[in-house]
Amino acid sequence: MKLYKLLIIATFFVGISYADAEQCINLLQSKDYQKAIDLANKSLRWNKYDFNYNMCAAMSYIALGEPKYAIPYLKNATKNANTRYQKEALYNYMGVSYDMIGDKSKALDNYTKAYKLAKSLGDKNGIIDNLSNIAHIFYSEGYYDSAIRFYKKALKQGSQSPTILNNIALCYADLNHPHKALLYYAKSSQAFDEKGDKVHGGATYLNMGVLYLKLLDFKDAKTYIQKGLSLVNGNKYWKAVGYQYMGWYYDNKNEKDKAVFYYQKALKLANQVGAKGLANSIQQNISSEEVASEY
Repeated sequence: MKLYKLLIIATFFVGISYADAEQCINLLQSKDYQKAIDLANKSLRWNKYDFNYNMCAAMSYIALGEPKYAIPYLKNATKNANTRYQKEALYNYMGVSYDMIGDKSKALDNYTKAYKLAKSLGDKNGIIDNLSNIAHIFYSEGYYDSAIRFYKKALKQGSQSPTILNNIALCYADLNHPHKALLYYAKSSQAFDEKGDKVHGGATYLNMGVLYLKLLDFKDAKTYIQKGLSLVNGNKYWKAVGYQYMGWYYDNKNEKDKAVFYYQKALKLANQVGAKGLANSIQQNISSEEVASEY
């Protein structure tokens, strides 16, 4: 039973001069990413290496989920990254871009550079974000103990980020320490609740339900999965995950008809949102039930 991850790559606005690229940054912050890119490209015709417009375009491409297009702009921005704040921002976003395309070695190198600059500047948010990003690299490479160490370093900076707490829980779950994982999930869900973030809070409850299922605590498993489903109701992806988890619950209770019912509901939603990995996982659950029914 695989837990679905709630890893969120931290990024931050720092080092950018609003005076020089105010309109572009405003478009970026209003999520009008393509207009921000178009404006940046228009301005970059006159100065290819302008730091602010290159960063604005790069951040827009990252927000659109197209990091490979962000990297050339970030490389151009290095020509005019003159302050430590600018370099910190540049290394952070370079790390994010390489992280997203799967080049973990370059991502770690850039996150480490950004962390060292943040530390030298006393930039508390930058320290927390980059420690979290470094931890994410170790997590994605399967070095869970190292990931926990860096996540806890971030917490020691005074952060009670629900995402960091959630990620520590993920690490403990993958290390097969379900009780420690549940402890951090509980802290994470409380922090998400306090922020009014129902979707991520609900996703946390769903994962708690699966851990209780692994512990064969069927009562708490069902309670937490149902609570998670009620909170993620408006998010089709996490609702699909919740239905799959409910299918697992009934599978473990040997109620195969109910399990298939929830798997089919999950598969329909996963296909609607184009979540191919999730859909494939659910299809495997359904196929296993079909094979079992033949014997």
